[in-house]
Amino acid sequence: MSSLNNSPSSRAWQRFKRNRLGFYSFVVFCVLVFLSLFAEVLSNDKPLLVHYKQSYYFPILKDYPETFFGGDFETPTDYLDPLIQQKLSSDGNWAVFPINHYGAQTLNYFASTPNPSAPSGENWLGTDDKGRDLLAQLLYGFRVSVLFALALTIVGTVLGVITGAIQGFYGGKTDLAFQRFIEIWGAMPELYLLIIFSAVFSPSLALLLILLSLFGWMGLSDYVRAEFLRNRQMDYVRSARALGVSNWQIIKRHVLPNSMTPVVTFLPFRMSGAILALTSLDFLGLGVPPGTPSLGELLAQGKNNIDAWWISLSTFGVLVITLMLLTFMGDALRDALDPRKVEKMNLLDVQNLTVSFGNKAVVHGINFAVKAGERVALVGESGSGKTVTALSLLRLALNAQLSGSATFRGAQSIDLLQISEQQMRDIRGRDIAMIFQEPMTALNPLFTIGNQIAEVLEQKQAVSGIDIAYTAIKLIASTGIADPERCAKSYPHQLSGGQRQRAMIAMALACQPKLLLADEPTTALDVSLRLQILELLSGLQKQNGMAVLLITHDLNLVRKFADRIIVMEGGHIVEQGTVSDVFANPQHAYTRKLLDSKPVRDVLESSAVINQQDQNTTVTQQPSMQAKDLCVSYPAPLTGVKGWFKKGEFVAVKHANFELQPAQTLGVIGESGSGKTTLALAALGLQASKGHLQINGQFWGQGKAQDKGLRKVVQVVFQDPFSSLSPRMTISELVGEGLLVHAPEFNQVQSQTKVLQALHEVGLSEAQFPNLLSRYPHEFSGGQRQRIAIARALIVEPQILVLDEPTSALDVTIQKQVLQLLQRLQRERGLSYLLITHDIDVIRAMAHQVLVMRNGEIVESGSLNQITQQPKNDYTALLVQ
Repeated sequence: MSSLNNSPSSRAWQRFKRNRLGFYSFVVFCVLVFLSLFAEVLSNDKPLLVHYKQSYYFPILKDYPETFFGGDFETPTDYLDPLIQQKLSSDGNWAVFPINHYGAQTLNYFASTPNPSAPSGENWLGTDDKGRDLLAQLLYGFRVSVLFALALTIVGTVLGVITGAIQGFYGGKTDLAFQRFIEIWGAMPELYLLIIFSAVFSPSLALLLILLSLFGWMGLSDYVRAEFLRNRQMDYVRSARALGVSNWQIIKRHVLPNSMTPVVTFLPFRMSGAILALTSLDFLGLGVPPGTPSLGELLAQGKNNIDAWWISLSTFGVLVITLMLLTFMGDALRDALDPRKVEKMNLLDVQNLTVSFGNKAVVHGINFAVKAGERVALVGESGSGKTVTALSLLRLALNAQLSGSATFRGAQSIDLLQISEQQMRDIRGRDIAMIFQEPMTALNPLFTIGNQIAEVLEQKQAVSGIDIAYTAIKLIASTGIADPERCAKSYPHQLSGGQRQRAMIAMALACQPKLLLADEPTTALDVSLRLQILELLSGLQKQNGMAVLLITHDLNLVRKFADRIIVMEGGHIVEQGTVSDVFANPQHAYTRKLLDSKPVRDVLESSAVINQQDQNTTVTQQPSMQAKDLCVSYPAPLTGVKGWFKKGEFVAVKHANFELQPAQTLGVIGESGSGKTTLALAALGLQASKGHLQINGQFWGQGKAQDKGLRKVVQVVFQDPFSSLSPRMTISELVGEGLLVHAPEFNQVQSQTKVLQALHEVGLSEAQFPNLLSRYPHEFSGGQRQRIAIARALIVEPQILVLDEPTSALDVTIQKQVLQLLQRLQRERGLSYLLITHDIDVIRAMAHQVLVMRNGEIVESGSLNQITQQPKNDYTALLVQ
């Protein structure tokens, strides 16, 4: 059995203990009750033990006549009599008295002061108007009040649970009949009934308990009824019914355990009400029988003896302390059982976390906390330590040396950095789950989505059989996938990027974790899919009450999703605070740099381009690229038709028409599957197409020589430079590869010079990077690799660049730098860009004309201002938003 008990009751107890005020109130109250149970040992006018004439006596357990101790009468011994005290302390005799020498009803006939007497060394809290010791009265009266309140609470709770359960479970006429009875019974004048019964019957605690119990169950009954009405509709109840389980067993096993929260929550408050009720009745003379220690009677004495302030003050103090302890206990209990209150506590406390690989520290003593139910964003550029920090919390950073502490308060408070690997495996997926950046690599390609979710359920939740398939489909459906059954039977490659990411979320939430680590969950998604995933995570977070640590470089995402933001630079936390405060008033220079990294438009506008062309007659006036009725299709199986040779087609681009002007940018936006990338592949001659596609008046497929010439005119920069640059080639080989095709006459020195010029043009030089040409792509950052990819395309001096999401994989600051580079190159070289992107900020910074694609069709086209400021199509307006 795991040492980490993850039952709901255990988690509630841990939350209760973390509420220091409530927990210590519980401890103090239990100690006081325990001491009051032994009031006779603490406060009594009889000795605990007497040694008299070589014999031992136990007066606290048995009454002895005073003749046993040298007295003259057969009456019970008065141990406060000076004569008896003298006998018990002479000739080797002795007696052990309680701390306080007075019982609840002890009358000190030998007192030297009139009653009521003020506090003194003999009577520490004074005496009442009958001469009884006040401390003893309070101790015994406290015991009577607490035990009576406990009995009344138990009886009222049992009656309330029974009636509420019957009403809620059976409902209908049964519920209606009980409701009418409660309305009538609740209208009865309880106080008048008590007065009548007190006049008819002799006062007793049993009678008082019965009378108060007759009315004390109704309030709790309403709460239990509501819980039963809610829980009886749950699927687990229907499942039990389908198995033929009896109503009593359904109530006992299924409904009642899940309906006890209000019962347990209200227990301390019901005890407070019972103590107040008994005290009030005693104050009016309608409570306990005469002679029974009573706090209410002492309050009445205080009212009648205004000068005896010690009576009112001490009694009021005992009542206030008792009720305060119960109230603090009730508040803590309510917080522990109410998931909405859990949000006030820190779920994760990271203190002085340092992560090192070998002798190099990449995270330097960071401190942060995540509250239960809170959404925190961890932002920073690549290499800032964001992902390493998240992986370290789950001890998934291979070969990393960790120090510091990461206290996680799940089932109990544990240090994630100190527990054993077996305990860590129990935590992963169950209490802390993670969504990785690229679902295609995180999901196993050999197993269906349903099988991968089922594996989590089987290992972490012990779900098996039919339930496991049903639960997996239900989890997939909760993420908003339209056809969860089909998705469960599909392999990762058969789903779109958005569907794969939703499947990853379903897998992460399978065990309803308390903390979700989301590592760039929307980076590879289109803008509309980003918004959908963001809304999905937000909804599931609120529904499950979990905390989310979002790792991202997308500041728009942070603004819309997070409650707090933590900014990291170079392994250090440089700033943290609420999103509104940090965005409105950033304190650190690096934070200001991130917020100022929004793409800036710095391109030649259309009129400026035309003026430049008029002055330079060598520049052609015809479009650099022109498409008319362009169509691209793929073979696809016909739905519902079987056979090898019966194939249909899927049209990815439908009758597209556009023009790309010289030295301008044509932006193409749309969701995944809209046909953007297919259009780019057709423009590059890498995908067969129908219709007319002209590049400087020429067509693809007119012959090898002509196609080779067009390859020099049209080049491409892909989305991910890490995958577009061969990892086994040096920078010299990568950038200079185009010269081998289009400038074979260059010798090695000329080629190397050309390569260095191209790299210098994109901002890379040997002064910055010694041995630049002999390095490999993995030795550069993401932004530097993208610069190398641009140099690789520019070295053949193209006129058109197809930019396929050139900045989506980059941090905001690097994105801004790359866009500025592309803008400069366009101005200096007169380049035309066919820009494929889903980032509307990139479109605003770069584009002159815009195409909006959806399901392979161009649904709207026009100038930048028209598309972004006055869109005519609802889909366009959604993308812009």
